[in-house]
Amino acid sequence: MLSRRARATRALVGLALVALYVVALGTQAGRHLDAVPVETDVGKGPVVLTLQRLLDPIDWLTIGAASVALLLWTLRRHGARCASRMSVAMIGTYVSLLGLGLLFDRIDPLGGEALRRLGPSSYPSGHAAVVAAVALAAVAVAPRPARPLAGALAAIVVATVGVALVVIHAHYPSDVLGGWLLALLWAVGPSSSRWSS
Repeated sequence: MLSRRARATRALVGLALVALYVVALGTQAGRHLDAVPVETDVGKGPVVLTLQRLLDPIDWLTIGAASVALLLWTLRRHGARCASRMSVAMIGTYVSLLGLGLLFDRIDPLGGEALRRLGPSSYPSGHAAVVAAVALAAVAVAPRPARPLAGALAAIVVATVGVALVVIHAHYPSDVLGGWLLALLWAVGPSSSRWSS
């Protein structure tokens, strides 16, 4: 059972996720603002090439392997209850991505996906969401003394992946923010229920 605070936080994050979608894809000003980084020609300079090389190994197999390794470590260190809570958050993020992808690809409620240059079903970013979900889980199960360091490292990884996805024109900024919000939505409940001891 989620605490009152966790339910309120989850509702607020869910509302932010919906509001971001409505503004970024449902308004002309939002679509314009969201497209500015994508329409900016950054060329193939050393920064862009470095970011592309950074993202190359981050595919679904790598993310899955990291998730399984983290799950096994959590199971061994914290037990089945903590591992199951972490699994719910990570699997919930992934299943939500699949559902939202189908919804926005087939229905496109606001008509914004059809107007985007990067292709359909880019909101929310799957890579941003799943990397954030794994990072949030890693921080939640890190030993208490190591959590500040784990949090800082997780923030660096999540931010770097997010920025890279926008710079290499794989996603719009709203897609990345939406992915982060989706991961946070699923992490809030289990995190607030004390994943680890």
